[in-house]
Amino acid sequence: MRHFKIIILLLFVYFIISQHLRAQSECSDVISHGAGFTTSIESVTYDSLNQFGDAVHTIVIRVENDGCTDPECKALNQYSVEAMAGTYSDITHASIAGDITYGGINMGPGLGGVPFDGFRISNINGIGNGEAGVFTITYTLTGGLQRQKMQIKASNYESIVEFQLEDFQNVLNCYAISNILPYYAPPDSGKIQNSLIGAELTSLYETYLNTDSASSNDIFQIVNQSNVVIEVFAVDGKFDELLALLQSGSYGLTDVTAHPVELRITGVYPILNLLLINDLPLLVNYARPVYPGAPQSGIVNTQGDTAMLSFVARNGFDVSGENIKIGVMSDSYNTKSNGTAANDDVLREDLPGTGNLTNSIPVDVLLDYPYGVASDEGRAMLQIIHDVAPKAELAFRTGLISPVDFANGIHELQQAGCDIIVDDITYISEPFLRDGVVAQAVNDVVDLGVVYFTAAGNFGNKSFESPFVAGSVPQGLNGPAHNFAGPGNEDIYQSITVTEGTYTIVLQWDDGLGNELTGTDLDIYLANDDGSRLFGFNRENIGGSAIEVLPFKVLDTAHTNIVIVNNAGPDPVNMKYVVFRGEITFNEYFDASVSTIVGQANAEKAITVAAVLYSNTPAYGVYPPTVASFSSVGGTIIDGSDRNKPDITAPNGVNTTVDLGGPNFDNDPFPNFFGTSASAPHVAGVAALLLQAKAKFYDPGETLSPVEIKDILQATAVDMESPGFDPLTGAGLVNATDALLTLASPSPLITDIVYDTTLNPGEDTISLTVIGQYLTGGSQIYFNGLLLEGSSTESVDMVTGTIPPFDERYPAIQVYNPPNTQTNGTDGGMSNSLYFSTKPTIVVNIADTSKKYAEVLPDFDASYSVESVNGTYSLNDFGLSELEIARVLSISLITVANDTSNVGLWEIKPSMEDPLNPLSNTLPTDPIDTNLLYNFNFDFINGLLSIDKLDLTIIPKDTTIIYGDTLYGFDYYYIYNNDTIDPANNVLISEPVNQAVLNALRQSHATALVNAVATVRATALVN
Repeated sequence: MRHFKIIILLLFVYFIISQHLRAQSECSDVISHGAGFTTSIESVTYDSLNQFGDAVHTIVIRVENDGCTDPECKALNQYSVEAMAGTYSDITHASIAGDITYGGINMGPGLGGVPFDGFRISNINGIGNGEAGVFTITYTLTGGLQRQKMQIKASNYESIVEFQLEDFQNVLNCYAISNILPYYAPPDSGKIQNSLIGAELTSLYETYLNTDSASSNDIFQIVNQSNVVIEVFAVDGKFDELLALLQSGSYGLTDVTAHPVELRITGVYPILNLLLINDLPLLVNYARPVYPGAPQSGIVNTQGDTAMLSFVARNGFDVSGENIKIGVMSDSYNTKSNGTAANDDVLREDLPGTGNLTNSIPVDVLLDYPYGVASDEGRAMLQIIHDVAPKAELAFRTGLISPVDFANGIHELQQAGCDIIVDDITYISEPFLRDGVVAQAVNDVVDLGVVYFTAAGNFGNKSFESPFVAGSVPQGLNGPAHNFAGPGNEDIYQSITVTEGTYTIVLQWDDGLGNELTGTDLDIYLANDDGSRLFGFNRENIGGSAIEVLPFKVLDTAHTNIVIVNNAGPDPVNMKYVVFRGEITFNEYFDASVSTIVGQANAEKAITVAAVLYSNTPAYGVYPPTVASFSSVGGTIIDGSDRNKPDITAPNGVNTTVDLGGPNFDNDPFPNFFGTSASAPHVAGVAALLLQAKAKFYDPGETLSPVEIKDILQATAVDMESPGFDPLTGAGLVNATDALLTLASPSPLITDIVYDTTLNPGEDTISLTVIGQYLTGGSQIYFNGLLLEGSSTESVDMVTGTIPPFDERYPAIQVYNPPNTQTNGTDGGMSNSLYFSTKPTIVVNIADTSKKYAEVLPDFDASYSVESVNGTYSLNDFGLSELEIARVLSISLITVANDTSNVGLWEIKPSMEDPLNPLSNTLPTDPIDTNLLYNFNFDFINGLLSIDKLDLTIIPKDTTIIYGDTLYGFDYYYIYNNDTIDPANNVLISEPVNQAVLNALRQSHATALVNAVATVRATALVN
């Protein structure tokens, strides 16, 4: 249904609105002055700590008059605010209601006639004495909140009210409560007791029981509205018994993945049966949701191909990834657009497959995401690889089901023949401080010869890590809180500021007993400055997993605190939390060097890839290249060692056809793909070029090991930060061409010829200098296909020789590189050609056009010109004959799209069967074609066909249903292409296509109500 803008007219609609929001006005603390005036604390916002460690707050005071006309209701003249000298600044006032004017601000601190120090708004007019009005005073207070008095002077009436420090604190806390909300109902105490399924699954059960619905909220994977993906950890020795019981009809676990070594059982489980697991303490250690993995959000070519110089490498070494297979693990491949998007990409040649003239081998999809629609980020990754290594064979396997399934998928891709695997998934439940099941699988396949790349992560430096330091015991809790200030000081609250958005903070620790069998029970909470807790979702961890997850959403910028408590177990224990979602500001106790690279990205044998915006690279004029701010930082200590991650950096922010919701910062027609998810496949493509080069230029059977690939990439990278390795960028930006130069000699790329232009080539002997790239000590000039005796290489970019007189019109000048002495002799070769007299070029600029879905294809048009060294001319003005002009205008312009192709952008290009197309393999047979090709180069600038949505109105026909009956027999009017007001908006749709559209609508829309039952509390039944 994605091809239509839909207006649905229903007979009845029932809305259920459930929200738990506290109105901002409820946070205000209001005191009356009398005479119709009130003062209220409208808001208190924590801003930051200043350079001296003093807390900075912004306070808004609201002054209001109700318009009373009693004799004592005088007009306001002055308003004074008490504040300690040197603590207030940035005072402003604003009229909210009424025609109020102000004379100025007296900054004090001494205020004549006022019994306190502070500041005053003077010469106020337009409020009081029967004139209702509202104004606010906003000011910054440094050094903490304080008790403050407020005085009004209205003629001879004076009144002072007083707000205690606690009043300001309560408003600050109220805003935190109002603006920071849990994803789901937390336990009352912030910790659930005596529950095998924990706080998250308990809340999911209760929510579903009360509302008949459930949502993912980035914590759950909901399947078919009534099931959830969970993992259950068995008591030692009870694995087989538990596995059989959970799969029985009484429990209903399906889609099972079993991992006996970890005693872990993963599968899809009915939400209404969750509490049954609590009754199995002899079989179940604990259960939890499988937290969704976090992916690292043709007609389109990645700009990373330019940034890495891989396009030069492909041309210079004539490699394209042929005979190399690359597997991608991400969320999904082809779940959007009813599963048709991938085929569109093949037709556009953005993916390999039937119809792609460069690579007709379809993507080998081992398993796509099975639980509905995901982002199809995997398809975007595959497009990047196809751009860099266009002849590589590609495979896909979802990694989004669970960590155990992810590990299984890694082995499956290896067994499917993948030489290279790349992933972009981070599981928040995988261990931070040691290798988990996914990291182990990575190391396993690398030992089998697979080169493994993984995205570093998009978590920037949003992390905290420290040994637990016992502080005081917070009120109402059983154990000490972590003392962020360290020995000799006391501060159990880490101040943070959060902006609007969704947040997932994950705390893990390592007490030496293993990630899934901890002897320590740490808890994490959000708390106000006064110690009152907002919420937590903690469970009893002893004997279970060393992890706590804190998910919440923020409606507006707010201040709160992180509190970490040791509920049970030894001190000290090394702990670390990472902010996986949300834009957080640490106001204190922040170390920007703390690592956020976790999970398999820290695997010893993985090649971990950081991100740089493609436009911040030398190919786009930026040197040294600069790392993306979100790219995760390395340095996590795993089993006592720093594994020096990331290994390498690659481009992101590039174009694909998959819209992942990122900003279109380059303002072209195509979506941009940001994140280390986009960076990792770039390097995987370069690795395919290296593997093919080794196979192509060396003796049969010789190959590169994963370690050799890593060493080559790092040795030839462009430094970005400090020289050598650094924890932000690894070795630096990957350089595909320099990497391939370590293996073989390329074909040169020549860019210019230099000679004495007072001489006439052909008539005179010419001393020639050829400028180019990738020249070697043995580079030689070839003239018109023959070796030019006496030519010599002067430098890495210059070779010279002498050209004798000649008779040819366009003799080619080329440079030849001999092969590397260590290869089989097939590398090196001839460069591109340059000429003394450059052929003019006929430029065919194909016009962009558009049509609506189902409309017949329009005729395609183009503009034609001739570009020469003397300027740009029309075909006629340049002297082409009528027959030649007619032949150029007859070039067929085509698209792979048809009347009912999906909405989106499609390329318009010249026919591959036309010999005037430089990409065509068709040889010219017509003398006119032969003459045109001899005298002209041809340059085609392809156009874009935009297929837009067709307006559609759906009107249900009246139907009578008896309560309790099965719903059936609904029929609808489908109205489209029927603009009676402005018929010019209607488009031409052929009758066969019109009938096909109607049939598709009836099948996909009208059958959506099968197996439903009519109820009084109606819900939306048509999607």
